[in-house]
Amino acid sequence: MRISQVLNYIKDWIKDFFTSSNKPRVGITLTAVEITDVLFKKGITRDVVIRDSSYACPQKQWLLYPYYNYYVKILKSFGVASYRSDWDCDDFASLYANVAQICHRKMTSGKEGLAVGECYYKKENGEYHAVNVAIVENNDIVFVEPQTGGELELNSCEKASIFFLRF
Repeated sequence: MRISQVLNYIKDWIKDFFTSSNKPRVGITLTAVEITDVLFKKGITRDVVIRDSSYACPQKQWLLYPYYNYYVKILKSFGVASYRSDWDCDDFASLYANVAQICHRKMTSGKEGLAVGECYYKKENGEYHAVNVAIVENNDIVFVEPQTGGELELNSCEKASIFFLRF
């Protein structure tokens, strides 16, 4: 597939998604320092990369639906909707976060980033895993499994094991 074909696919997806009522619903905007404070208060204290000076906090319902359905449509059209050894958790998490940023940029006039990122940690069973993290309305932190769209609850040991988190 040539790059021009990929760009045309993305253009079509964006047009389809953005002409419907799927606009990211954003609550509050937080500065990078406020994002760090929220994470710290929730037990996430190390290895956080914050790339923008401020972030819009999406509504949790938008992330879980309709955004997730849109993201799956993109995965399916590239033939990567299922786990493979060459398309695994970090690939799912990276695409989820980046497409969410694109949606935010295309649908809002804000200059801030969207508080959706990637989170790498060690699961209770000892396996390393990558998921998505978002700071949503009411300064809540939501972890999303990008392979299923489900919300995750990381326990205190898993939160302490986070070795990379990027917004």
